[in-house]
Amino acid sequence: MSGHAGAAVSARGTTCEILRCEFLCTTVPVEQCALVPFVVIRLPDGSIKSNEWLEDYALSHEAQDSQSAGSVGITSSTTVNGYSTSPSRSSDSDRYTLEYQWQKCTWALSCAQRDCGRPAVIQFAPLLKFAQIQVSEQMQSEDRAALCEALNSSRFCSEAHMHSTWQTLRALQFAQTKAREAIRQLDIDSRVEIIRMAFNPPPSSSTGNPGHASKQNHASNDPQELILQTFQENRRRNVVVGKQRVYVPVAEDIGCTLQLAVRCHSKQTGAGAWMSVDSERVLGIPAGPPRRDMLVLVHDDSLPGGLQLHSIDMDSATNRYGSAALRLVSYNCLAEIYTQGERYDHCPSWALAWSYRCVNLLRELSQYDSDVYCLQEIQEDQYESDIKPAFERLGYAGLFKAKTREPMGRKGKVDGCATFYRTSRLELLENHTIEYDNVARQLGDPVSQARLVNRFIRGNVGMATMLRKRDGACETVCVANTHIYWDPEKQDVKIFQVQAFLHMLSELNTQCPIILAGDFNSEPDSDVYELINTGMVRGPASQAKDPYNVLPRLNLYTGLPFQSAYAQTLGEEPMFTNYTAEYRGTLDYIWFLQAGIRVRAVLRLPDEAELVGEPPGSVVSSNPAHLAIPNTVWSSDHCALAVDFELL
Repeated sequence: MSGHAGAAVSARGTTCEILRCEFLCTTVPVEQCALVPFVVIRLPDGSIKSNEWLEDYALSHEAQDSQSAGSVGITSSTTVNGYSTSPSRSSDSDRYTLEYQWQKCTWALSCAQRDCGRPAVIQFAPLLKFAQIQVSEQMQSEDRAALCEALNSSRFCSEAHMHSTWQTLRALQFAQTKAREAIRQLDIDSRVEIIRMAFNPPPSSSTGNPGHASKQNHASNDPQELILQTFQENRRRNVVVGKQRVYVPVAEDIGCTLQLAVRCHSKQTGAGAWMSVDSERVLGIPAGPPRRDMLVLVHDDSLPGGLQLHSIDMDSATNRYGSAALRLVSYNCLAEIYTQGERYDHCPSWALAWSYRCVNLLRELSQYDSDVYCLQEIQEDQYESDIKPAFERLGYAGLFKAKTREPMGRKGKVDGCATFYRTSRLELLENHTIEYDNVARQLGDPVSQARLVNRFIRGNVGMATMLRKRDGACETVCVANTHIYWDPEKQDVKIFQVQAFLHMLSELNTQCPIILAGDFNSEPDSDVYELINTGMVRGPASQAKDPYNVLPRLNLYTGLPFQSAYAQTLGEEPMFTNYTAEYRGTLDYIWFLQAGIRVRAVLRLPDEAELVGEPPGSVVSSNPAHLAIPNTVWSSDHCALAVDFELL
């Protein structure tokens, strides 16, 4: 959590008091991305509640029959460790409501730096002097517009922002023809001056020495050497834009700051004091990840092997194979619970916040227009609140299997695997899930059971979904989706989990094609890769540490030799599917059994320049926000894979 907590004054014991108000994850709002506050209040009885708990309570107990706009109903309760526990239902006299009010804050005169929006405190002098002339009625409207444009481009919040556009300001006199003529009439030469103005700045701003004016008349190209100080009025304008807990900035908010005010109402004691918190300026939402082409093998008799790799548009690939086509995407989306700490410090807080990453991930996923999506690291609460509703609006149905470990914090703070399928083309026949922990509990004797549990019980899961096409061909396909344990020092755990999943698939006794997708946390030279690719592990699996001698007891012959769709098409696996500051390599795959299915095209993986290069239109030569992913363009630390299959 982050934010600048406001302050409120209230007499304890007489009314409810806001103790804390801040923004979750980031203080930087982004267009189209929800800005969410966290509020803690003290009730007159001394109990302390958070707004999140209070909303959960209101939902679970249906505590309110009706709500006024911008309010959330709560009731008194006992507390444990400073936060409320689940109380029994209270009477109406104990009921409270939180009132929210969002305001957009603008200034009459704002900084001309792109996307800044802060109050202007300095101005380019020649253009200001031109503006102070009595404008004649004969001035043409286009001249007035040119003058206004020049003036709006001359005001800045700081010398740093003025310096960043210094060359533009010097050229502005020559670009604005009418302004140049007026300056020449006033006999103002090309020397540069700055007029510094105190516009009733915010509390943190410096106003200088009121009433003092000094001018340095030196011909210079240095903007810091020629300063004329004066003082004018600048007004802050506040407009109410919302009264709900969550606010989603719109395009009109870009460049402005937002202020949230919160207070608590009680039927018994009345309204408490307001507490407010200010955001930083609203950013426009960046462009999403660029579209990627599909790569397809095309027959060319003039080449050795008779095949050549061609790049085709993604939409063309979709329509290329008719009703027999089936596109599948596999993507580890990076659960929010794993973004804490210092691992992703290269990414700005606003780009790492789930409110932005959710919007950006959905933009990217919708580009692929896939029939089936196999997603990993989908957080359970966000599957229900964000991901599932978004996919349903696009015409998909979803299945979710959470990992079998304890939530990290509140209920729902655990990730899992999600599979979505397009309902207009596919219908669900069966869904089978596997919890690797349950299989692990069957390993070992009673003496070694506890030690095995500590090593092999990791909470990972998988699921196999039987889908049938709706086009009358009655073709059925099994889609398997899993996320294997991550630790490179525990190869025995990885082999065990993959063996258990493949064994489950073999027991399904299906005659239909099988597609196996997911994050296997294993490189192409690993035993896990060999087990999937060949249906066995040659030798004693000597590459894996096996402190409890589990692997010799496993049947490492599955009889299911899968083919990698990417390796078959490209001749090798991609250079990487995971790209972080600490690790870059291939961990994600889409596999298939040869019978009844073949690969037609694969999605091109972005190269390093696309992943960590500068965003389009950037004027900065190097940006620490783009050293790895996630960053402002890509919202996961993995890359999405996609394959166009043809069912035979």
